[in-house]
Amino acid sequence: MVVKRSIFSVVRGTHRVLARRRLPNRLALYFHDLPECSWPRFREAVTFFRDRGYRFVDIRQFVASVPGDRVAWISFDDNHAVWWRALALFDALDVRASFFVNSGPLGPAACPKALCAYYDRIDHHGERVPLSVEQMVDLAHAGHTVGCHSAWHHPLTGLCATRWQDEIAGSKARLEDIIAAPVEDLAFPYGMRRFFSAPLADYCRSIGIARIAYGIPGFQHEPRVDPLMIHRTRWLLENDLDRNVEDLCIDGRLFERFTGRSAIG
Repeated sequence: MVVKRSIFSVVRGTHRVLARRRLPNRLALYFHDLPECSWPRFREAVTFFRDRGYRFVDIRQFVASVPGDRVAWISFDDNHAVWWRALALFDALDVRASFFVNSGPLGPAACPKALCAYYDRIDHHGERVPLSVEQMVDLAHAGHTVGCHSAWHHPLTGLCATRWQDEIAGSKARLEDIIAAPVEDLAFPYGMRRFFSAPLADYCRSIGIARIAYGIPGFQHEPRVDPLMIHRTRWLLENDLDRNVEDLCIDGRLFERFTGRSAIG
């Protein structure tokens, strides 16, 4: 683990010097949990971009934006009850986010053993409390977008095609039943290109998924070829503002193309 961190430190440092760009006009940022202790840093991030002329938009406005627009779109992945507790924060900041939800942990049907395995799988060691069905409805009613993140966050390319239906279509149907509205957006688990495929994209579109989000750090500078495929960069609330902004400025496309890995680490 120490060797791996050292390697990525060198990779990131090299890109920081040789592949640093200006902040792109279109920013797609994603988070995971949002505990109360991190709210000041979340507020700081929103304020930073607003002060620089960025307009916070929802996913549909983001996809419809043109290259000259300075827009930012915020999303969250996995399943955390802390999102619901932050509803007042989102209102105060006038931010409408997308929540890409793993549907498996929703509600009382998820047993403690399954929940423990789920949070281990996503490497989350903070508060391990998923949304309730009622909290999920509250997020949708507050004007936020609910998207699919599969049922239990398994790497989809490691599954046989018959299991896609449970992990994607089954999850999509359950979310739609809960919020009584179409779910047209998907962020696939683990985010990197090797965890998705063209057949998976075709399948998702065949069941009514209109927008598919990646999570490739260092890909904010990728030109939009397919407007329905959205490259996002994570914002780590444990890192300070300068470090996160620097990550957005690193153009890691070439490194990712050759290695399948992130230049940011």
